[in-house]
Amino acid sequence: EGQAVLIHYIGKSTNDADFNLVLDQFDALHALAPNAFDLTVVGAIRERPTRDWLSFLAPAPQHRLYPRFARWLVQNNSFDIGISPLVQTRFNDCKSDLKILDYAALGLVPVVSDSIPYTATATANGCAVVVPSRTGWTEALHGLIKDRDRGREIAATATNYLWSERHVARSAGEIADRLTALV
Repeated sequence: EGQAVLIHYIGKSTNDADFNLVLDQFDALHALAPNAFDLTVVGAIRERPTRDWLSFLAPAPQHRLYPRFARWLVQNNSFDIGISPLVQTRFNDCKSDLKILDYAALGLVPVVSDSIPYTATATANGCAVVVPSRTGWTEALHGLIKDRDRGREIAATATNYLWSERHVARSAGEIADRLTALV
């Protein structure tokens, strides 16, 4: 309490449009609640904007392969919220809800775009905040900054969902059943 909320975004250079979808919303959030948050982009954004509340964190080359990256990320996790904005494209519509699971594994509050990959999982399980429109990010994040207990509850629900519903032992049986039905 009383400290800036630490917001996390994992991106690649191919995610520039997704990141830029919310940049003006973070400017508005900063105007509404100056010094109430810091946003750290983990990974690469081709065109890095300069803001007082924005920083970039990249793993060293030896940590770029996923198993090492995952370990590095856990060791460097001091975040409260993980965001996943998605521009509506056919490509993005084919993505999975993996960012919800990533952020849940890190103990963060997942905040995601209202999109095909995220909405069903988030609403059915209460494991993420779904931002209903491109312009709703300011309000959604400001609400979490003001009500940190709500954020902690969502993060706990997300972590519980991950470990109770989305583990290999459960998924393996579902996949086996689907494959058996095909044969």
